[in-house]
Amino acid sequence: MKARGDAGRPATKARGDHGRPTTMDDAVPLAAFLTAEGFDTAEARVAAREVLHAAGLSNPRKSAITAAKLAACRSALREALVRSCGLAACERSLAVRAPRKHLVRVLPASCEHCGGVASRRTGGGVSARCLELGVRRVLVVGGLPAACRELRAALSGVEVDLVEGTAKRDAKRAKAELSRADIVVIWGNTPLDHSVSALYRRPPAGVGLVLVPTRGAASVLAALAVHLEGRAKRR
Repeated sequence: MKARGDAGRPATKARGDHGRPTTMDDAVPLAAFLTAEGFDTAEARVAAREVLHAAGLSNPRKSAITAAKLAACRSALREALVRSCGLAACERSLAVRAPRKHLVRVLPASCEHCGGVASRRTGGGVSARCLELGVRRVLVVGGLPAACRELRAALSGVEVDLVEGTAKRDAKRAKAELSRADIVVIWGNTPLDHSVSALYRRPPAGVGLVLVPTRGAASVLAALAVHLEGRAKRR
C-alpha cells in the first residue's frame, strides 16, 4: 500500500541531485559512504555521524542515507572535521590550516596533510623544524622535475626554489639566488652539470650547504633533517 500525505494524496518522494524522485534503491549505506569519504576508522565514523545528526541530515536510527543528501553531508563534514593520521607533524600542520575544525584520526591514506605519502610524512617534520629555526627558503640545485614537485609538496610552509641542473647560469645570477636562500641543496646523481653546481658550492656566510648524493625526495628530506639538527645544536 502506498503511503499517503496529510490530505490523503500519495506522499511526494524526495528528488535526487538530477531532479528525479529518489527511492530506497538510491540509499547508500552510511558506513560505506563515510569510509569512502576518508572517515575510515571507528573513531572517525562516530565523529562524522555526530556531525550529520547535528546538521539534521541523519539520526541514530538510520544506517543508510539517500543520494539526495550526499552533497549536503559532504559539505557538513568538510566544514566541521579535519582528518589526520596522527603523526605529530601532520597534526601541527592541520591545526594551523584548520584551527576551528575538530581533528579526527584516520588511516594514513586518508590524512588531509600527508595522504600516506612517505615524503610528505617526513616532510611535515622537516618543514616544522625549518620554520622553528628561521629557515624560510631552500634553494635546490639539480633534481628531476617529478621529485622536485614532490619536495615542494612535502615542505609546506617553506619556499623551495629550483635550479635545473642543465640550465644556463652565470656567476652573477647564482650569487643573487644564493643571497636569498637560507639553505642550498646540491642534488647529486641527477641531471646536474658540474659547471652549474660549481656556482653554488660556496654559499655566503649564514647560508647552509647540504650535499645529497642520491635521487629521491626522501633523500633530500633526510639530509635536510640531519643538517637542521646540527644547526639547532650550534645555536
